[in-house]
Amino acid sequence: MSEVAAPSVVDDRPQDPQESPGLRVSPEFDAMMARLAEKAELIRRDGPEGERLGRPTDEVIAALHEIDVFRAMMPLEVGGYEFSPTQQIRLMEALAWHDSGTAWTFLGVVDVSALVAAYVDDVAIEEYFGEGRCALFSGQGTKPGVARRVEGGYVISGEWQFNSGSPVSTHLHTGILGDDGRFLMATLPADRAEHIPNWDVLGLRATGSHDYRIDEAFVADTHTYDPITPVQRRGGAMFQIELAYLASMQHAGWALGVCKRLLEEIRELGKAKAARPSVATSTDAFYMAYADMEARYRGARAFLLDVWGDAERTVGAGRKLSTEQVSLLQLGTIATNRTAQYIANEIATWTGTALIRECDLQRYFRDTYTGVTHLVCSPPVHQEVGRQLAGRAADDAYWAFYDLIEPSAA
Repeated sequence: MSEVAAPSVVDDRPQDPQESPGLRVSPEFDAMMARLAEKAELIRRDGPEGERLGRPTDEVIAALHEIDVFRAMMPLEVGGYEFSPTQQIRLMEALAWHDSGTAWTFLGVVDVSALVAAYVDDVAIEEYFGEGRCALFSGQGTKPGVARRVEGGYVISGEWQFNSGSPVSTHLHTGILGDDGRFLMATLPADRAEHIPNWDVLGLRATGSHDYRIDEAFVADTHTYDPITPVQRRGGAMFQIELAYLASMQHAGWALGVCKRLLEEIRELGKAKAARPSVATSTDAFYMAYADMEARYRGARAFLLDVWGDAERTVGAGRKLSTEQVSLLQLGTIATNRTAQYIANEIATWTGTALIRECDLQRYFRDTYTGVTHLVCSPPVHQEVGRQLAGRAADDAYWAFYDLIEPSAA
């Protein structure tokens, strides 16, 4: 693996490396995509079984370790590939196209593990990644637990929800609020927590996104970091983009893959029914509806890659993202997820009784409706994005996680 200082490729064509100093774009991307394509049949075949198990099958987990997908976003300094954001979006799109549950299981782990590798102290890095080790992290940071300040660190307790990736992670990356007023991300072995098997849900059943509880666990300062203003210790310019938006980027790639698979499934269903009389998917009205679905997917994809390509060029040139650029990154995630929801709705109109029986199409339909409930595309975030883009927020407004802060208005 080597470092290439270049802007990420939005349209798959190479560009001048000098345009974006500091941004790393992995030359290993095409090779990983080829390895993923070789495992596509297995990942698709085991999707239904993963849903029944509540996690990806052992064969799929082993295959993704073999592909080395966990290292996709990690900094080069810890043995990662450090894919650029647009490369990572395309990787997640491909994985979700093959299986939405598997992709969701891995999206948080890939992202969070990379952030830990970029931001925590060298002491923790040696423990997590030294001598060829590769710790994998999952957890939840939007609802912090409590932390009591003690010498050298914090004693943390709390209960967290939605630990997506728990079936494969070895460690936790969890939000805490200290009694000294500091909001931090704490990292610790997964076996320090009690995992609560309560993931009984409509969709994304294969992700094992269980709750977890921690009671009086010590975490050293070296194993925490400030997620609002993190100190970057490793990696290229990508890690100047805030934690929250690198996370939402993964959800955007996932939604694109879901769109692609939904369209594939409805095409195949239409072909299979073509010889039958009075079939909805053989009408001119359906053809027009399909064209609209295809256009929305392609439009959302182009918009997402455009705004992330712009962000890559900005941070690669050593500049900070503007408030509007962050709004557009978040809008890209919202647009891709809402596009998936739109396509799922349309498919429900045209599939007849096919959707009511257990099948891949139904699984993707349920996964779509579970995925769009995530904070990254929630109505409150959507509203604040629109308010800022419409020019109705204060001039000094800025984003902190998913909150639009207006100092002058306060």
